[in-house]
Amino acid sequence: GGIGADEAPLRDVHRLDLRSWAWSQPEVRGRPPAALSRHTATPLLGAIFVFGGCATHPARGGVDDALLGRATKRYSAELHVLRELRPSDDCCGPEGGEGASPVLQWEAVKAAGKAPRARAEHAACAAGGQLFVFGGRTPHKPRGGAAALEAAYGPGKRGAPPLPTRPCSELFAFDPRSCRWERLSRAPGLRREGGSLVGLAGDYLLTFGGWSGPVRSCTEGVALRPREAPGTESAAPWTNALHAFHLGSMRWYKLSAAGVLPAPRYGHAAALVDMATTDPSHCSLEGGPISQAVAGETANLQILARDELGRRRLSGGDTFR
Repeated sequence: GGIGADEAPLRDVHRLDLRSWAWSQPEVRGRPPAALSRHTATPLLGAIFVFGGCATHPARGGVDDALLGRATKRYSAELHVLRELRPSDDCCGPEGGEGASPVLQWEAVKAAGKAPRARAEHAACAAGGQLFVFGGRTPHKPRGGAAALEAAYGPGKRGAPPLPTRPCSELFAFDPRSCRWERLSRAPGLRREGGSLVGLAGDYLLTFGGWSGPVRSCTEGVALRPREAPGTESAAPWTNALHAFHLGSMRWYKLSAAGVLPAPRYGHAAALVDMATTDPSHCSLEGGPISQAVAGETANLQILARDELGRRRLSGGDTFR
């Protein structure tokens, strides 16, 4: 996805092989999501989960005719998964065989539970076998209803004016095994869009920075009114605050770190890197003994990666036998 030349929306998929360091465009089957930007793509359980985003890029210099519907038409609440088809799925065509490019399949996920509202510019990560979605910009109904919208856009516009949007502080978890969403603790003072979110050893979520400023119009131009709760957010519309969410207690914590702090920002990216090397002799297995596994059936096992001193790794990604 993304936005390409002449601000045209894209919905193609490309693959970078880290062993050969070569790009390719694999065959993709199924019905893909709409052409999205400002969405998230999170690797989890051998697949890629794509959530939210903008289905139409905002036009420059005013309200575009394509945006004169409700904002939910621009912001997506859909969850899709992109996974590799197995040979048993009859995906190997004439070019199949060892070394052939994998065939990928799009699937729309119909999940139960309390799902997130439509949003874009949110943050997402995987931790503990679940997908977490935090913050983002969501449409909302302003105080004053239709009168407030007419005052913002002026009378005589064709169709219903788009709803304004604002940063939110919601945190959701999606369990791919039960295919169910759950809404977790909300932190009113943490309204964020364009922030970052990373999982730490399956126990914590770390979020840094983001925009927490005023409510903006659907075209992301003029602010309609100031933020709702003065004093709950920083004076600047963006921040360099670092917070942690503990998955065990379901509580938020504001963290402080020594050294030179990054300047306040939003729209950035973050990643967790553990420089230690995984030592297979110190790794442990959770989820039940392998002796109870049945051939041909799925066994849910979790490998806890540890380094040569027996310390638990904070991030994965290693391949070992």
